[in-house]
Amino acid sequence: MTENLTISNAPPAHPGMNFALLRQEGIKHIERLGGKLWTDYNTHDPGITILEQLCYAITDLSYRLDFEMKDLLAPAPGEKT
Repeated sequence: MTENLTISNAPPAHPGMNFALLRQEGIKHIERLGGKLWTDYNTHDPGITILEQLCYAITDLSYRLDFEMKDLLAPAPGEKT
């Protein structure tokens, strides 16, 4: 009998790995700092696009923090050193 593998719906334990949370918090900061000057928080807005790229970078770095240093510095499989 094979085991069914599933992906959890629960949010990640570390907030740095939760893209949606980071985006939401970023928009809150923009709303607070931008006041009446910045009113468009949709995905087509260039500022939101930059925020989403930043959130992606943070989630990627947070994911990599769980790796051991030797795994981060190891060559890719099949790559000669």
